[in-house]
Amino acid sequence: NDFLDKKFAIVYAGYLSEERNIEKIVDAIIIYNQNRKENLELHFYGRGPLEQYLQMKCKEYQYIKFYGEYKNEQLNNILKPYMFGYVCYDNDEMNTILCSPNKLYDYVRNGVVILANSNFSISKFISENQVGVCHDDYIYALGELVKTYQQYKDNTINWRLKPVPNDYGDLIGKMKE
Repeated sequence: NDFLDKKFAIVYAGYLSEERNIEKIVDAIIIYNQNRKENLELHFYGRGPLEQYLQMKCKEYQYIKFYGEYKNEQLNNILKPYMFGYVCYDNDEMNTILCSPNKLYDYVRNGVVILANSNFSISKFISENQVGVCHDDYIYALGELVKTYQQYKDNTINWRLKPVPNDYGDLIGKMKE
């Protein structure tokens, strides 16, 4: 059972800003953890305008952790121990509506189940592959993640085992030529 060898925690590695709904996920984890025997932890890696806010929350809540800046080559080692990964992009700009952030693939490649807001393209990826929960009500989403973790975790493993579609394989082959 993966609960034994993964941290009962959500990881976020990236830019720490209001646009990523950092404060919203922090508020949700605080509410979610009320009256629970085991707290779901929330761990942040990165830099940005909300560093001081996170440092303050770490002092208030022992299950919120802030580790600061990281190097990209450290990312896989950072992500591997976590059960859940958080990603959030708004639906206000074309650039973020149609985005497919590397973070999605980094999480799935490392066996991390995804918690995301209802961004169009992120929701499409997560829905098609059943590798997490997309919902704008984070408290609801947290409950769903914990309840169906093993199913989503199995799907991250299956996703990693899928062959690269032929058109991508052809493209990769041409790039190597």
